[in-house]
This record gives sequence, C-alpha cells and structure tokens, in this order.
Amino acid sequence: MVKVPIGEERLTNYLKLVFPDAPTSKGRRDIAKIEEQRQRAATLFTKGKGNDLPAVAGTLWAAYNGITEMIDDGRNKRTPEQHLEHIWFGIGSHVKVRAFEVAKQQMWGEWRAGT
Repeated sequence: MVKVPIGEERLTNYLKLVFPDAPTSKGRRDIAKIEEQRQRAATLFTKGKGNDLPAVAGTLWAAYNGITEMIDDGRNKRTPEQHLEHIWFGIGSHVKVRAFEVAKQQMWGEWRAGT
C-alpha cells in the first residue's frame, strides 16, 4: 500500500467506497454522520500517527492507516470493554475489513495498470 500514491480525488473515491452513501431513505443525520466519517478519515490521512513520514505520506497506506486510527483510537462514550467489542467484532471491525478490501482492489488496479 505504501507504494501506491493517492491524490485528493483518489482519496475521495476510496473514502466513498469505505463509507458508502446512505440510502436515500435515511435521514439527514445519517447522511451527515457518513460525511463526518469521511472528513475525519481524510484529516487522519495527513495528520494521523506516522502518516507524515516521507515514505508514507500521500499513499494508500496513509489512507488505510487513517481509517484504522479513527476506529481504534476514536473517542466514544463506550466503556473500554464495549470499545474493544466494537473494534474487534462490531461495526468498527467491519469498517476496517472493508477499508482493507477496498485498498486491496486499489493495489490490484495499480498493479494491472503498470503491466
């Protein structure tokens, strides 16, 4: 992932795949929550732990790392036990798996484009 550069447009597309749009039947609050998640992940893409390192900055790894940091280190109102449940088995876990699967697709596309 660190060998795959990712610019602003590609980051936006990646985040839309990881945090897909809410169905139109959902309310404004759900739509705003998804947009907030995308924005937080985009911020951590550049300001996340280790994402400013020269070999990491601006790469698919930084995008994926930002999402995992958001899930694992994010503030919430849960107890420590509930937080672990969330990041290991709950929705947080599902988001991290989706982020990894989308990143794998991005890497596969990058590899195919280079051949």
